Amino acid sequence: MTEYQGTKGPQGSWEETYRRTAPGDLPWNAGMVDGDLKDALFALALDPGKAYDLGCGPGNDAAFLAREGWKVTAVDISPTALQLARQAEAKAGLEGKIQFVAADVLGLEGHGDAVLVNDRGCFHTLPSRHWADYVKSAAGLLKKGGILALKVFSFKEPDGAGGPYRFTPEELENLFEGSFEMVSLKEGVFHGPRKPYSLFGVFRKK
Repeated sequence: MTEYQGTKGPQGSWEETYRRTAPGDLPWNAGMVDGDLKDALFALALDPGKAYDLGCGPGNDAAFLAREGWKVTAVDISPTALQLARQAEAKAGLEGKIQFVAADVLGLEGHGDAVLVNDRGCFHTLPSRHWADYVKSAAGLLKKGGILALKVFSFKEPDGAGGPYRFTPEELENLFEGSFEMVSLKEGVFHGPRKPYSLFGVFRKK
């Protein structure tokens, strides 16, 4: 595979993209919890515990998790994105229930005690040279048996539109197999203005 350089948002950086784009026009803003995440949590019947929402963006998933009783840390590299996520927290009547962290997900230092790491559209924007670093970082946040819920662009999404890397199921399994067991993988879409094709994987930390 040719090295994938990563994406930084339509405006050249994630912060500029969030500053210059109305929330409703953000391609990844579904305005609600991701349906695949919701279905996976129902199927897994996990007891709510510590959770991370990586690249939380407008905060739809973080607010849902907090409402369901999870102790959520919402992480985004863009301070403006975190402002939107705080608005989602307030709208849901959850003030003070979510911890917000402005950080690069690759620099997070966890305690290996999280039950869940949710990633809806963060990993697939990273340069390929950092994919192994991401796997190590995500695994470091989770306890043994903890779950990584990962949603990425699918290989079925046409290349012409640019944007995030398009993964195949085999690539995902190979990337994560050292630290995770793949529980399930399903095809779908990212709900929002454009609805690109997605793969949604559930991985359990070994």
